Formats: sequence, structure tokens, C-alpha cells
Amino acid sequence: MADLDISAARCHHRRVSHKQSEGIPMPRPSSKPADLSTIEARREALKAELATLDEQAKAAELAARDAGRPTLLAALDRVKIAAIDKSDARAIAAAIRRHGGKAVAGHLAKLETA
Repeated sequence: MADLDISAARCHHRRVSHKQSEGIPMPRPSSKPADLSTIEARREALKAELATLDEQAKAAELAARDAGRPTLLAALDRVKIAAIDKSDARAIAAAIRRHGGKAVAGHLAKLETA
């Protein structure tokens, strides 16, 4: 009982919102009403921040779409592959893109057991 954290004990005596307890910063209510120029400046800052977030999301989506490439190339480097036409290679790559690696691998596994 002597090891009890005093700050944790105080936490129960005051009202703490869910977001505050998780360390999420809460906006403070303004003590005075904002004027139009302040509102417009804040709106422009938020638009710029949203544009930055949109760019980051687009980059993350592009990276996620190509995330399996290193794994596939590493696996291909470990096996010997007979000659293959470009059209067949593109068809295999398109099938992986369209259906995902797991589905293509499942169909290939069926070929192995047939």
C-alpha cells in the first residue's frame, strides 16, 4: 500500500475525460470569441494540413500496393525459373495484383496436387 502512486490516487478525485486519460490533447475553449480574420486564418491552416495529410495518405496507399514486391522477388531469386514469355509474366503479375498473393498461391497449390 505504501507503493501506491499518489498521482494515480488523485486521478479519481477529479473528473477526467476519456480522451484526457489516454493522453489525447483536448482543445481549450477560447476565453474570447474569435474574429473573422482569425477564423479564416485557422481555416486556411487546416486546409493546408489536410492537403499534407492527403499527400501522405496517397504515398502510403502507393507503398501498400507495392509492399509485397520485395517478398515475391526474394522468393523468385531462390528458385530456378524456365523461360517465360513477357505476356505470361504480366498475366501472373496482374493476377497477383487483382486477386492477391494468397488466392494465386492457393490456385497454384491446386495445380501442384493435380
